[in-house]
Amino acid sequence: MEMPDFIDVFGPDPTGGLREMRNLDIALRMIREAIEDCAPPGAVPSREYMMPEPWLEAEALVRGIYTIAYGKPGNE
Repeated sequence: MEMPDFIDVFGPDPTGGLREMRNLDIALRMIREAIEDCAPPGAVPSREYMMPEPWLEAEALVRGIYTIAYGKPGNE
């Protein structure tokens, strides 16, 4: 799968991209809080150990959701 061009994703205004990344980070933090409230301890890796890439954070959150739904970690 080919990654879209920066301009295609964020438009010609680079500050718009920064705003979108900030909004994405805020949304992921809110989702993380909700998952941590429902999931057993350790189901979602601590944010301090995550890389800043949002797709890695999203992957960890999906594993937490999987743990809530199926009672076992999503990486098994």
